[in-house]
Amino acid sequence: MAQAVATASAAGFSEIAELIPEAAAAVEGSSLASLTAESVEAVLAGKGMLDPADVFLQAAAVLYKDYTASRDTQKALFSERDKLLAKLLELQKANSTEEFYPDANGTLRLSAGFVEGYTAADACTHLPVTTISGLVDKHLEAKLSGGDGDSEFDCPARLVALCEEDPSTTKIPVNICYSTDTLGGNSGSPVLNARGEFIGINFDRQRQGLMNEYKWSHLFSRSIGVDVRYILWMVGTYDAAMHLVAEMVDSPSAAL
Repeated sequence: MAQAVATASAAGFSEIAELIPEAAAAVEGSSLASLTAESVEAVLAGKGMLDPADVFLQAAAVLYKDYTASRDTQKALFSERDKLLAKLLELQKANSTEEFYPDANGTLRLSAGFVEGYTAADACTHLPVTTISGLVDKHLEAKLSGGDGDSEFDCPARLVALCEEDPSTTKIPVNICYSTDTLGGNSGSPVLNARGEFIGINFDRQRQGLMNEYKWSHLFSRSIGVDVRYILWMVGTYDAAMHLVAEMVDSPSAAL
């Protein structure tokens, strides 16, 4: 606990640091941690009782009304959204000659595309691959501009040092963008090449790609994934866990 208080204080979270001992005492005094599997099953079956004086049960009781209100409001909004999207789809079908995806609910969905950049605006073209060089450049630019070390582009000093020791490291791809049709919820999906080989993990879309919620465009719809070569480098070289890389690839040395 002392270490947690010191860490919070050093990070500038003095209010949180003051609450840590109180939170630790609440955990220590709670009866929930001592519950057995049998006692939990008894409570769920209505044959047992929990201590109503337990601070965590009291907190749950206070928050439950707000939780259910938020949950029900969100469900209502999603229901309304789904009805409107269905109407939008019917409108698109009635006024377009393009082919539409078949209903694939309940099945595995695959989206095909190419690793390719896009032109966001006049004289503004984005290439499809970023590298560690760009990551370090953004970090240094943020630092030179007077950042306090908490910039969204801040990266560990050891990563910068590794790049300085071996300049070839800066050429390792970090992210790739591709013209597949992905939506929110697809993050974490594997990205495969034409040979079915794993090459990355999908995690985002660029700003224009948000239009995929309504319509895909070959000109602007781009998904973003982290390149597997960056993943392997981070695990094997940066974190010094080559034994994990060996579990993932046939030839660890060739992969890095």
